[in-house]
Amino acid sequence: IVQAMAISLSTIPELAANSTLDSTQYDIRGAMRGPGGEDHVGCIALFRLAHESTELCNLMTITYDGEEASPKLLLDLCALHEQLKQDELARGPEVDYGRGVTPKTRRILLQTISRIGVVAIEGTTSSGTTSGHTEVVSAKLQELFQAPLQIILQTSGTCIGDKTDTIFRVCEAVFDLSSFSPRLVSSLFSSREHQDNPDYRKAVETIVELVVSGYQLASVPGDTPDNTCIQWGRLRGALFSLFRVCMSLCLSPLALEAVAALNQAECAAITTQCKRGPDSPSIMFNGDVIGEETLPAGAFVEIIHESIANIIKKRDQSALSDQ
Repeated sequence: IVQAMAISLSTIPELAANSTLDSTQYDIRGAMRGPGGEDHVGCIALFRLAHESTELCNLMTITYDGEEASPKLLLDLCALHEQLKQDELARGPEVDYGRGVTPKTRRILLQTISRIGVVAIEGTTSSGTTSGHTEVVSAKLQELFQAPLQIILQTSGTCIGDKTDTIFRVCEAVFDLSSFSPRLVSSLFSSREHQDNPDYRKAVETIVELVVSGYQLASVPGDTPDNTCIQWGRLRGALFSLFRVCMSLCLSPLALEAVAALNQAECAAITTQCKRGPDSPSIMFNGDVIGEETLPAGAFVEIIHESIANIIKKRDQSALSDQ
């Protein structure tokens, strides 16, 4: 079954022609689907098998290779992901039809790979044993995690003339980072990791600065956003997704500082827009960039609200367990 799913993903294009959904093709609005979509069904099935339970995830690994904790399934899926990523790059920016699958589908596969890897590592850790298999799995997950980080670091020195392309590439990389486990994503906002790995600090600064600086677009007159504004809206949604992944472990002080900076910039942009009057148009506050159909204003305030709710929930659970 797993092999059949992988073959469908590697050989059947998800979209044979351009989508008729126009701007709704982007990740923050939901993924595009073509008629049939056998490859995507296979991807969802892999995702369900891996996430339904730890036991079922382990069973996938055993039945695939006949050996418990074998890295073969993960390595084969990593090779498939690399193929799909190369197909995506060959199609070019914003071209989601033709060979391969949409970025959303590829990221579902990436989440599956991350889940299989985490279960394999946690299984050996809980049993108190380590093996060469665990080291292989851990190294492969780190390799996958580093790939989008390197893309972000490469764009940090890009000239202003390539602003739209820079935002697009950083956005795609941030969505990829959001596909990994909460523990791995949270390391991006760890003070200790920033000391040990300056690339983490630089990558996070690049992402946050791009989103914060983008709020200056609120002062640009007009009512039709250009591609730069659209891509910035997607990047804002990608960063929101990244914070949401960290929520289960509670946001670190560095993450909360970033959220505070984002909220301040968004409030300033809202103030600028309000001063123009209730009937004034905006290239930012509309359905294509910031709005109910994409990611509404105040989204980063919601991050703070959910963080507080998680802290209260964990405190109450701890109190109940003590009783």
